[in-house]
Amino acid sequence: MVNLEPCDVIFVRKRKRPSLFAWLVCWITKSPYSHVAYYVDGTLLFEANANRSAGFADLSDLTEYDVKRLKLPLETRRAILNRIIATEGAGYGWGEIAALFLRLKFGINVFYDDRQRYICSEEIVRATYEETGLRIVDQITFDVSPADLWRSDYLTEV
Repeated sequence: MVNLEPCDVIFVRKRKRPSLFAWLVCWITKSPYSHVAYYVDGTLLFEANANRSAGFADLSDLTEYDVKRLKLPLETRRAILNRIIATEGAGYGWGEIAALFLRLKFGINVFYDDRQRYICSEEIVRATYEETGLRIVDQITFDVSPADLWRSDYLTEV
C-alpha cells in the first residue's frame, strides 16, 4: 500500500460501480484514467463527481488507481487541499466537459471555465494556481482532463 499524504492525486482506473461516463472519459482522452480524487486522511477523499456535487468520498469505492503527488512542500499541499475542499457542494462542470470533448475529439480549440462548477482534474489545477501562482499544466484555462494532469511535470508518482 502507498503511504498517502494530504492532497495526493488519486488517478482512478476503476470504481466498484463502473459507469458509461467513466468509459466515455477514457475514450475521449485516450487514457486509462477516468477520474481523479484528492486524498484527505484515512480513507477519506474529496472529488468533483459527475453524479453529485463536489464532496467527500471513500477510497474503498475505488478498485484500481495510481497516485501522484505535487512536488511542493507538505504545508503548501495542505493549503491547496483546503482550497479544493472549499468547493464542497459546487455543481459539476458540464461546460468544461463539453469543451474537452470538442477539443480532444474534433480538434476545435474551445476552452471553458465556469468558476462556480468543477470537473475532477480542474480542482487541483485551479487551487494550485490560486495558492501559488503555478500553472501545473501547459494551458491557460482550468478545463483539463485526468490525462492532462497525469502528464504534469509538477506531479511525481508515489
